[in-house]
Amino acid sequence: MTIQLDLATVIYVASCIGILGGAIKVLYSAKKALVKPLDDINMKLADHDKFLANDKAKLEKIDYVLTDMTDSLNMLIKSHKTVLMHLEDGNHTGEIKKEINDLDEWLVSRRVYGR
Repeated sequence: MTIQLDLATVIYVASCIGILGGAIKVLYSAKKALVKPLDDINMKLADHDKFLANDKAKLEKIDYVLTDMTDSLNMLIKSHKTVLMHLEDGNHTGEIKKEINDLDEWLVSRRVYGR
């Protein structure tokens, strides 16, 4: 069996290879164009997850501070009420002593000062 190659056959084979290469390039470009938006969204989601984690940490710190401030304000209001009751009628000395002890314990537990 002999294979004869003439110019038309060579041009035909070369053009088929060129067309096949071009088709592969177009398909690859189309796939890349279809996948790129999904990749961009995934990258943005990863960034937003980091932002949310940072925001959560900040909110936890704020919540801790607000809880501490609430405790402090409650202790302050309780102490002021006891003092006002004493100023009103001159009694409640036992409550003032108890409140002083409670306040001292609270301040020591907060490490504000030791007595």
